[in-house]
Amino acid sequence: LVHGYAASVQTWEPWGRELGDDYRIISIDLPGHGLTSAPAGYQPTTSNYVDAINAFAASQHLDHFVLAGNSMGGNIAWHYALAHPEQLNALVLVDAGGWPDASTEREPIIFKLLSNPIIAPLLRDLDNTRLTREGLEKAFVNRSLINDAMVSRYTDLARAPGHREILVR
Repeated sequence: LVHGYAASVQTWEPWGRELGDDYRIISIDLPGHGLTSAPAGYQPTTSNYVDAINAFAASQHLDHFVLAGNSMGGNIAWHYALAHPEQLNALVLVDAGGWPDASTEREPIIFKLLSNPIIAPLLRDLDNTRLTREGLEKAFVNRSLINDAMVSRYTDLARAPGHREILVR
């Protein structure tokens, strides 16, 4: 299971609780997310994330598996499927990022700010709690699931050493 932008394995915890009795569930933090640091100089590109998933799958001896991804993780899962179709039994995309559809959705303000070369570096040092809460509220259909502990966990993980640099890139 591959999480989205600025998220982590916590995204998939309900899936693990629901499906874990019947399936072997493995969720990973991409480099620079959650509890996984990125090596110095790591470039957070789709191909590098695909390579990270492939290396993880090899380390776990996962020859054939189902790959699921949400948001940015869905886009990465899609690219993984294109690069390694022989390894996948199925592909599950949950609100996957990818091809832009400007007719149905506006780009979130945070992504506009991150694309600005002057503003983006300044965002590394700002408290992102409010933006995190707003992002979660847009992502959840059932907003009652969002609480202060969830928001704190997302913001704390994003503050891990080196993570802000990855998120800004």
